[in-house]
Amino acid sequence: MDAPTQAEGYSKPSRPSRPSRPTKREPRKPKFQPMKFVDCNTDKPRIFTQCYKCDVPLLIQTHHDGSEPIEHRVQCPSCNHTAFIAMTPKVDQVIVLQG
Repeated sequence: MDAPTQAEGYSKPSRPSRPSRPTKREPRKPKFQPMKFVDCNTDKPRIFTQCYKCDVPLLIQTHHDGSEPIEHRVQCPSCNHTAFIAMTPKVDQVIVLQG
């Protein structure tokens, strides 16, 4: 007897299926936070910036009383996420600026 050929319905044994490759993600664009420091030579410097999460413009008023600066995680009044991390002795006020 002759061996069966493909014309007679014989097919090659199938390979075990490979797991699918993960799809490539688009690289994240670096996010920059604009900052402008005003009145730096006074005891009440101000920082104009925007929330890192929701991009709302903010005015952060600080107070330098001569004590050691510490890290303050300033919360956005709009979205309640960390908007800015300030190294200052005291944060007096965070104001949402109207655009």
